[in-house]
Order: sequence, then structure tokens, then C-alpha cells
Amino acid sequence: MDALVGAALLTNYKPLSAVPLSRLIPMNNIKSSSGAELTRRSLLQQAGLGLLGAAALPFAGSPQLQAAAPARQPTAPQPELVPLNRFPRMMQEYFGKRMIEQENAAEAVIAGLRTRGQAEAHVRETTKKVKQCFGALPEKTPLNARVTGVVDRDSYTIENVIFESRPNFPVTGNLYLPKNRKGPTPAVVGVCGHALNGKAGG
Repeated sequence: MDALVGAALLTNYKPLSAVPLSRLIPMNNIKSSSGAELTRRSLLQQAGLGLLGAAALPFAGSPQLQAAAPARQPTAPQPELVPLNRFPRMMQEYFGKRMIEQENAAEAVIAGLRTRGQAEAHVRETTKKVKQCFGALPEKTPLNARVTGVVDRDSYTIENVIFESRPNFPVTGNLYLPKNRKGPTPAVVGVCGHALNGKAGG
């Protein structure tokens, strides 16, 4: 630091023979970075070292100096890192595994039902669990259902319907109706999920 200060002081200078050193640089209370007082001799020595260092900077990157420097030893090739692709999906895979376990357990319970009483008891227990998870069911509101189109097949028809599951919340669907039916018939509700093959999934 002292060398740089000396170099800065002598950047714009007049010959020392023309200007007394006492007028050029007042020496009262001048101290170095270590706290010691500087004399004229030590100040000139520091300035000379600073100028010498500044003059040597352009030669630091010369080919001669680089050739004299010891050659770097080649480093051993590092093994290629294999990305662990499972971590970005770790949470999804965990909950997916839990859902499959629950689904298998539910299917085992349904497969064990043998009587109507067992089936009705299972429906009541499942309904109770759903209410515990989602809370009380909302009040019923008008569906305002309407048919927007009909597709005729050999033994059934497909009605394109739209209804309001909640007020001003429309839901679309297809209603498959068998022909020549007499009286009420059972119905199967197929809800679209996130299968790769869309509606055909399950």
C-alpha cells in the first residue's frame, strides 16, 4: 500500500532539483500503514519500489516468463456423474405408492362382500369417511340440465348433456341410454381422470 501511495504522489512531479522536497511533500506527521513515521529516505524508497512494480506489470504475461514457469501437471479425468432422475419425482412416487396401497385394500374389501347387507354397510362406512374428509355435503340446488345433442347407435343412444353441479358452475357429460328399456335401469358413472389414454383409462 505504501508503494502505491508513493507512486501516486510522483505521477505528476517536477524535477527534485527544481522543487525542494520539503515543499513537494510536507513530512510533518506522515506515517506508514504500520504506524511508524516516514522519513524522506524511506518515502523515496517506497516510491521507487512502487514505480518499479508498475513498470514490471506489462512483462508479467510475457511468453518468456510463462515459458520459465513450471508446467502444470495434467489432472486425471473425472468420472461422469449420472443424474439421479428419481429425486424430482420422489414426493409424487411416495404418494402414488400410498394411493395404490389404499386402492388395493379397498378392492380386497369389495371382493369380500357376499350379501346385500354387507354391501349396504360398506356404502354407509365409505360415505361416513368421505364426509369426514370433505365435511358436510352442500345443499342441493337445481341442476338445470339440458341436452345439447344426440348420437344414435344400434342398441343405445348417446345424449350430450350439460348441467349445473352448483349454481352457475356448468358440467358437461355424455349419457349412454340403452334402447327398448323398461322401467329404471342401473347406471354407471365414469369420471374423467388423468390417465394417459384419457376417457379410455379404466
